Amino acid sequence: DIFNHEDFRAMYPTVSMSKDTTAKQRWNLMEDGKRAGGLLAMGIGQNPVGFRAGRLDPDAPEQFEGAIVIDDPQKPDEMNSQIYRENTKTRMSRVVLSRRATDTTPIIVIMQRLHLDDISNWLLEGRLGVEFDHIQLPAIIDDGTKHAKSYWPAKQRLTDLKAQRKADPFMFEAQYMQKPIPVGGGMLKRKWWSRFPAGSPKHVPEIDYIVMSWDLAASEKEVAGNSYTACTVWAVEKTFTDDQAPRVFLMDAWRGQVDYVE
Repeated sequence: DIFNHEDFRAMYPTVSMSKDTTAKQRWNLMEDGKRAGGLLAMGIGQNPVGFRAGRLDPDAPEQFEGAIVIDDPQKPDEMNSQIYRENTKTRMSRVVLSRRATDTTPIIVIMQRLHLDDISNWLLEGRLGVEFDHIQLPAIIDDGTKHAKSYWPAKQRLTDLKAQRKADPFMFEAQYMQKPIPVGGGMLKRKWWSRFPAGSPKHVPEIDYIVMSWDLAASEKEVAGNSYTACTVWAVEKTFTDDQAPRVFLMDAWRGQVDYVE
């Protein structure tokens, strides 16, 4: 209906839909009597045998020729199953790359975060062998500050979002904030942490000592598997009584995929 609409016809008078493929899940476009592109839509469990995204055009190697678009490759209700998570990753690695016309054909994945071990995390760690740009849209902008606000106030108020977070923090942090956490928040609870007030010397505590902590992915196997080496730097507040618990401040953090020598 869109391609036959008068407004579309006015903007693109030479473009039309091929009459031999007009199904919603499979159609082609024609321009000046020649095939100019199309769409193939299918479920994650289907196999696009005989089809590929993009096309080889040696005369215009820099011209956009198509893309693979993957929308919600995993279901929230299945994410607690490790078998399910691994099966979707296997399918992604075995099917998606082979469906690109060239190694520059874009792959676009649209999804909410669902689990620490979901497809998004797997892709961002480089496990598909492709580098992705990550666009992250949290439900609360400037979360944890006095400037916090809803990403879409007309749809959901900040007070409603906070109520949802309190009711189900595991779901909220993943699907709304795009930063999944372990069930229950793991050993370190979010409510234990707050941002250090900046801008005034009177807020700076007296530091007793500094700790640098390293988590090394030093073996060749770990580096080849895209594991990260991570470092954090902590400042421990000086206390003046035996019953006073010191505050601990995270000063800096870093991670990288490096071998032992690096």
